[in-house]
Amino acid sequence: SRAFLSCGERCIVAASQRGRSHGQDAKPRDDDYAFHYDADLECAVMAVADGAGSAKFSRKGSQIAVHTACDLTVPAVDKDFWVSMEPQIRKWKTDNDPTAGNAIRASLYKVLIHAAFEAKKKIAQEAKEHEARYQADYKKAEKFTAKDYATTLILTVAKKFEYGWFVATYWVGDGGVGVYQPEINRISVHGIPDSGEYGGQTCFLTADDAWKGDAAALIQRRIRFEVVDSYKAIILMSDGVSDPKFETENNLNSVVYWDKLWADLSQTVPWDKRDESVSDALLAWMDFWSPGNHDDRTMMVLY
Repeated sequence: SRAFLSCGERCIVAASQRGRSHGQDAKPRDDDYAFHYDADLECAVMAVADGAGSAKFSRKGSQIAVHTACDLTVPAVDKDFWVSMEPQIRKWKTDNDPTAGNAIRASLYKVLIHAAFEAKKKIAQEAKEHEARYQADYKKAEKFTAKDYATTLILTVAKKFEYGWFVATYWVGDGGVGVYQPEINRISVHGIPDSGEYGGQTCFLTADDAWKGDAAALIQRRIRFEVVDSYKAIILMSDGVSDPKFETENNLNSVVYWDKLWADLSQTVPWDKRDESVSDALLAWMDFWSPGNHDDRTMMVLY
């Protein structure tokens, strides 16, 4: 699957490919993505999700996660939202004002964490309804729970102001999301991946563990925001890309690895073109060979 959207001076490109391991077993792709761009507000909403390979309906889980998150976030970050946020964002940008920071976090809680929680609820509801349908269709009692739909979620909002870009993210699970600024030799990773005790294990949107603590704890663990003067790209990816390209969590915070990733992408992806050929090229790039890394791969870039 691939998609391309020209957004004035910026573009959004996304591609998602079924992993070799799933292809071999004739299993579907468990990753999914969704995005929206409001040209009047110069605001992008982007979501990437990676359904757990071990969960039998994770393909549906990731689909519900990205679409619910986007469908709820887009109307929430409307003109009025930004009008009320703008003074706080300006204060934060000018002098790191802590009161402004808290006001921004409270607003992001209402939007991003609310959208993520509604996605979690919708998945639980789907499990319940699926159970009822199964019983009706097959006259058999079968238990389905949200765990069967386990998925990660990265949800990012980026909005242009005259003094820079405001970028905010909610992130649960693995994969990666970063604001890439090679012109100042900087990468800002928007959170910490949930890596489990052993490889391939992570925390999912659908798990109660992901919702531990009060609002403050959730904000601290799951929300990141910043205002940047400019950027080369905002990149969201599932662990099918981040594992082979970064190998360790530490490397995810190293601009050297992001430089390597961008150089690698740029050999295949014609960033200067502003049409579907960019998404075709990104999808083709996804086919790279990496020993032992055969998971689904998804990437979305605002550039």
